Amino acid sequence: MGERERQLDRTADTDEFELELGSDDPTAESDARGGLRGRLGTILTTRELIGAFLTTVLGLVFVGGFLPLALIGGLVGVFAGGFAYGVGAGSRPYLPLAVAGGLATAAWQVLNNIALTLLGPGVPLATIALVGGALAAVAGGYFGRDLRHGLTRDLGEDRPR
Repeated sequence: MGERERQLDRTADTDEFELELGSDDPTAESDARGGLRGRLGTILTTRELIGAFLTTVLGLVFVGGFLPLALIGGLVGVFAGGFAYGVGAGSRPYLPLAVAGGLATAAWQVLNNIALTLLGPGVPLATIALVGGALAAVAGGYFGRDLRHGLTRDLGEDRPR
């Protein structure tokens, strides 16, 4: 009988321990299970990324294709695509634009200079294009969002100081 009482005592001690450490908040468990993927889903959605990528590629091809210098023309085209996305997108389009603009400009630079990429200084050029494209797309998105905000604001509103 003594052994059975010790077993019951151990179970009771374990239950008390679990009750003290348990969480009453059901959202804490779901957040812990969601991990990084759950948090990233709210920051960057697939729809936003595809829209940003399409507008930056269209700006890159149609605007950047007409300018004579490949990298400068590409950056101007990505800026134009980011501007168009900023005018039409919701609030805070910066992360999708940075990812899409950087990748599109780097791919454009690598494909335009395939011989340089294979023979030597292609990686630094692609890195410069990646960073420059991300910055150009974010700047275009910022100015496009600012234009949309200025066009949709009431005329009687005072400017924030």
